[in-house]
Amino acid sequence: MSKMTDDKLKALTDQEIKQSLGYGSGELTKNRQKALEYYYAKPIGDLAPPSIDGRSAVVDTSVMDTVEWMLPSLLKIFAGGDKVVEFQAKSEQFEEQEDHITEYIGRHVFYVQNQGFQILHTWFKDALLAKNGIVKVWWDKTTDEAREDYVGLDDIELGMLLQDKHVEPIEHTAYPDQLTGQQMLHDISVKRVVDKGYCCIENVPPEEFLISRRAKNCEDSPFVAHRFERTIGELKEAGYDNVDNISSDENDGAFGSERVSRKMQNDESPYLGGRGNMENGDPASRVVWVTECYLKVDYDGDGIQEWRKVVRAGNQILENVECDGQPFISLTPTPIPHQFFGLSVADLAMEAQRTKTSLMRALIDNLYLTVNGRTWALEGQVNLDDLLTSRPGGIVRVKSPGAVGPMQAGGGDLTSAMSMLDYVDTQRGNRTGFTAETQGGNMNAVNHTATGMNIVTNRADMRIELIARNFAENGVKSLFIKILELVSKYQDKAERIKATGGWIDIDPREWKNQFHLNVNVGLGTGNKDQIIQNLTALGAAMGQAAASGVVKPDNVYKAGVKLAETLGFSNPEQYFTDPATQPPPESKPDPQIETAKAMMEIERLKTEAKITQDQQKLEADIQMKREELAAKYGLMNEEINHKVILGQQANNGLYARANIPQAASGGAGQQPLIPGSVQTPGQPLL
Repeated sequence: MSKMTDDKLKALTDQEIKQSLGYGSGELTKNRQKALEYYYAKPIGDLAPPSIDGRSAVVDTSVMDTVEWMLPSLLKIFAGGDKVVEFQAKSEQFEEQEDHITEYIGRHVFYVQNQGFQILHTWFKDALLAKNGIVKVWWDKTTDEAREDYVGLDDIELGMLLQDKHVEPIEHTAYPDQLTGQQMLHDISVKRVVDKGYCCIENVPPEEFLISRRAKNCEDSPFVAHRFERTIGELKEAGYDNVDNISSDENDGAFGSERVSRKMQNDESPYLGGRGNMENGDPASRVVWVTECYLKVDYDGDGIQEWRKVVRAGNQILENVECDGQPFISLTPTPIPHQFFGLSVADLAMEAQRTKTSLMRALIDNLYLTVNGRTWALEGQVNLDDLLTSRPGGIVRVKSPGAVGPMQAGGGDLTSAMSMLDYVDTQRGNRTGFTAETQGGNMNAVNHTATGMNIVTNRADMRIELIARNFAENGVKSLFIKILELVSKYQDKAERIKATGGWIDIDPREWKNQFHLNVNVGLGTGNKDQIIQNLTALGAAMGQAAASGVVKPDNVYKAGVKLAETLGFSNPEQYFTDPATQPPPESKPDPQIETAKAMMEIERLKTEAKITQDQQKLEADIQMKREELAAKYGLMNEEINHKVILGQQANNGLYARANIPQAASGGAGQQPLIPGSVQTPGQPLL
């Protein structure tokens, strides 16, 4: 098969556009236009008053009341916390990624990079009012260009600059270095292109969305498209060429009845829309309608259909590239099996609004007639000018006493009419789930028991919870899976973000196994008081079960965090500390081992005491021996000294009798070893 030509591609997209749901003024467009008129309570169409002067033109607001009262409950379920969804790993090896993915996708991408709350608000409101809400999610390849000038770079610095993949040279001048004369210097101007791409999420107005009649959902539809307005300047800024002479699409949507009904509330000339021309002297401000088509087609002739993105304006193709798939996510409050478009809450409430409008008008007209009753008069017997002039104390001139009188008219049964209005409200509640108990406005409920009121409220909440579950499973979950796919594929750099526990580094390039994750959308059950009561009861049960060891610190932490979130605290981590971030607790010692250690310690102390006692006794004994030896040595010393003195005295007597000098006995210059003693040969020295 040969490659498809551009003319054949134009014809194919023309056919798909004209045969799609949402194109032109079909039944779908009429129903959504009617829902808008009911929402704004305009007295037109089914709600138009009788063409009789003086009759009531009041319009009931059941559709607006139902939509606006259900919307806060739905937003509280999804946007009540700081994260819309939680990612959970399908296997143990990916558990480390799930917390980072939840923080980055559920908080940073959705709430920081995009206006998450506003996206949910518009998405849900479109679904409640126009059957299906549509969002478009894609990777926006935004870049930031800036000029940078460098002067006096050497060859090495120039090489390092040009190696940067984000730099593109614009001007370059080389000249020799006048100081050294041995190298070249460079003056260069470059354009630095910084990639600021991010995952972009945008609400699509219902009248701008087209889908194949064969579609049951967006993922399996062979054709989806988005029609929108753009100026010529915006198309050029987006990178499209040869757009100066293009025209809008054949059916440009400016005169669409649904679009006109949406804008008529605040715009007295909705038909003009944004249609511009070249008369203002600025061709770049001219507005054209562009159709961004996503379809499965065998463009390359290989026999296999692939997704392609074809952007058209008028009869010209601005872009034709292969893509990963279509970027739209749809949700509906009441799905219809095997159909793409379901039923909106407005569809369910419109019949009640039409009936209540008729009853209210009848009641008001009856009150008008009661206050301003009709009068009969005999022709020619009364002055009609006096009769038609109503003033206090006024006189009506008549020719006979019975010429004027009030007409007998039956009084309206107000009680029956009010009962009928209550009946219609009850039927509307059964259809939509929106009741007086749901909004807390039933004044008669003060006489009901608390248990009875809980039963009524829970039954009403079941309908809202079912709508929330449809939104979660068929829309919100698909949105965040699509965001994860885009981030994992196109995010090419790490990023530092502020998470629940502080600043963390996130690198989506590491999420190679992003399809091994489940997306859980947290849905609350019951009202806030009931949830708090249930969590309090759960905490008491956990306290009783803690003694048996079936409750872990992590279980207590999660229950505490949930209670803090329900109470309205945005940072529950301020009140409860994650046990996973704490050091592991010391293991509890074995009582027998501790007893043995205590006995050993006692024995050790006893041994040390005995050793000390023995040492003290030994030291006392040694001291006593020392004292005994010292005393004995003292006596011996006294005896020795006494003997020495006696010997000295004896020697002195011998020397004197012999008349011999003392020095001669020991030789010249010698002294006896012990003064006063004489060493006798053979006598030991004392």
